Amino acid sequence: ELALLKNAELVEKNDIFARDMFLLSFYGRGINFIDLIQLKKTDLYKETITYKRSKTGVIVNFKINYFWKRKIEEYASSADSFYLFNIIHNNQNSETYINNKKEKYLKIYINTPLKKIITSLGIKKKITYYCARHSFATILKFNNISLDIIKEALGHKDIKSTMSYLNTLPSNTLNKMIDDVIF
Repeated sequence: ELALLKNAELVEKNDIFARDMFLLSFYGRGINFIDLIQLKKTDLYKETITYKRSKTGVIVNFKINYFWKRKIEEYASSADSFYLFNIIHNNQNSETYINNKKEKYLKIYINTPLKKIITSLGIKKKITYYCARHSFATILKFNNISLDIIKEALGHKDIKSTMSYLNTLPSNTLNKMIDDVIF
């Protein structure tokens, strides 16, 4: 499903933006939208993003990939902005302004187009921006990455938060993992 979304031939600017934001979250260790829009140019050093999660205060860093590099260029803020992406304007930093911007973008420019895209791809799931975070964590779990590493990657303070993200493995996945070990 992620590959379908990633490779979808999209024409409309809003659809492309919605997909790009979803994939930025996925490739950015599930970065929340509030944190994504508040990334500053100074948070990018060489090829690493380092920021403090607004929800937990935990410092998260990740190496950017080719997709991130392209999107930083494509959605770059103006030269006089201290923000990385051109979403928050005039160097606004009031909590009310940022929350309003987050809500508007998620509702109008991301989740609504995502719903349309997902339906057109024949995916019968309710997908929102936030699903990128869950998808990132779930893929790590399916690849036998430890909960401690997933916790750190997501910027959680405790393992309980991480475990709430991860559903139990589907029985076919669990069966394959057991078969691979036993047989």
